[in-house]
Amino acid sequence: MSTSAKLLVTGDFCPIHRMAERLGSGGETGLFGGLQSFIREADLAVTNLECPLTGPQRGPIPKTGPAMRARPEAAGFLKRAGFGLVTLANNHIMDYGPEGLRDTLEALEAEGVDWIGAGEDYEQASTPYRIRLGGLELALINVAENEWSTTTGRQPGAHPLDPVRNAQRIREAREGADVVIVISHGGHEHYELPSPRMKELFRFFIDQGADAVVNHHTHCVSGYERYRGKPIFYSLGNFVFDLPGRRNAPWNTGLALLLELSAAGVDFELIPFDQCDEQAGIVLQEGAAREETLDHLEALNAIIQDDEQLQERYRAFCRRSAKLYNAYIEPHSNRYVHALRNRGFLPYMPRSRKRCLLVNMVRCEATREGP
Repeated sequence: MSTSAKLLVTGDFCPIHRMAERLGSGGETGLFGGLQSFIREADLAVTNLECPLTGPQRGPIPKTGPAMRARPEAAGFLKRAGFGLVTLANNHIMDYGPEGLRDTLEALEAEGVDWIGAGEDYEQASTPYRIRLGGLELALINVAENEWSTTTGRQPGAHPLDPVRNAQRIREAREGADVVIVISHGGHEHYELPSPRMKELFRFFIDQGADAVVNHHTHCVSGYERYRGKPIFYSLGNFVFDLPGRRNAPWNTGLALLLELSAAGVDFELIPFDQCDEQAGIVLQEGAAREETLDHLEALNAIIQDDEQLQERYRAFCRRSAKLYNAYIEPHSNRYVHALRNRGFLPYMPRSRKRCLLVNMVRCEATREGP
């Protein structure tokens, strides 16, 4: 009996703009280019569905950042492409509220695409996905940082990042599983290294029994390492995420991760590609472009292994981000403004958008993380 399996994991899938046009017009052929054969040859292909699949009848929730959604037909596209599972623990899955999530689950179930990482309550959202592949019992756990989408009780939402409760789930999944993989959604957007907190956290997941940790959310690729012989991937970048104004940039480079699972452990192959540059879809990197990406990853890996250098890079990132965070916090007020506000001539300064910014800075791990 075979005791090995191939698991393909990709980053953020958000079929909007030109991708939405291609899906809606039936022009799906060739969108994944040379990556299509890797998807179909895998025993299970997984992507992160970065938005609810719902229609214009739903309204967005109050939040910071854009509210994302895509057509329910995207579920059928994923199925035809060869994806059998989507991760839903991310910061956009609740952008259109509980009904938007339910629309998403209905669309996926109608097409026979499994899902993990979100549900009607915490218990459902946090339940590991178990499947037998190639004679191996595989358990997957999906978590997201606490940014607008997560649930901790009876309300619908995504499985939250909570090291204590996550560790419990990992240990429970370890019982009866040959391989346990944690897929995470978090980190600092557009920053190509993990923070020291993330490195410590993902190593902690390995210590609790995970055989691999895979992360996305930052919209750029990051490095990776082996800790206690087990791989940690700090960001796969975008998978399919078309945005006007984002062309030939780190946003458009992604990694497909082919995990080779066996009783002996987890090996892997990284497949670099470009997505949604001049044309919607994916083009595998070849030749010099591929070597440049892989060399850059090795440079990032060296920094990740050096705690002092990783800390200094993170401090520099915090210094670059200081003005943005100061703008969120400072009210730019004076005594005349206070007097007018106290007399009812001016509204209280933290209006709904400002309150959202402040709440997000407190509850989201990446935004409240200091140097």
